[in-house]
Amino acid sequence: MTVSGKTTRPTKKEFIEQLSAERHELLDLCRELSPGEWNEPSLCEGWRVRDVVAHVAVSQNEVGAYLRTFSEDGGNKIIVNKRKEVPIKELLREFEESVEPNWLTKLLPSMFLWDNWVHQQDVRWALGEDRQRTQAPARLRLILTGPTLRTVKRRSGFRFEATDLDWQAGEGAVVSGPAEAIIMALAWRPAALARLVGPGLPAFKGLFRNIQD
Repeated sequence: MTVSGKTTRPTKKEFIEQLSAERHELLDLCRELSPGEWNEPSLCEGWRVRDVVAHVAVSQNEVGAYLRTFSEDGGNKIIVNKRKEVPIKELLREFEESVEPNWLTKLLPSMFLWDNWVHQQDVRWALGEDRQRTQAPARLRLILTGPTLRTVKRRSGFRFEATDLDWQAGEGAVVSGPAEAIIMALAWRPAALARLVGPGLPAFKGLFRNIQD
């Protein structure tokens, strides 16, 4: 597989700094949400906005939930279900107390940056144009080097090209679009497909149909 664009290997410090900024941006957004917005469905299937926030806010502190189930999905379910009816003020308090990356996220900053960024977009995209943000290119570049790049490696036959960054990865039929849309599509968010173009797009869309089936 070929990857082009910025080639300097990012440091763990860079990931941690961007992760901290990402979490603070989501917390700032949460402080602005109306009561109705908290209960809107997010792009993360089956989760409301408040469920996504609960996951992002406290998953770094709930290692026991994952150890009890030996499953990421199982741990997520415990964390979210535990807070489904918690008052919003309490949810915000939990987030405020754990907004800074802890020992676990510092151990795996690439994974948590990807996870937190995707889930923040799950919220923002679902809530419409007024809740969008200007993306930080440095943060997008880091996300494109982590789990996103590993997903590209598993999707042979496609070359992904960002139209707003100097970044390309993979070999095969081209799928192009904003880096934000590429990351969301590779996180299996169907809403991102409308923002992509290229000769490889029809085949790439077929992968989503296979997953849903």
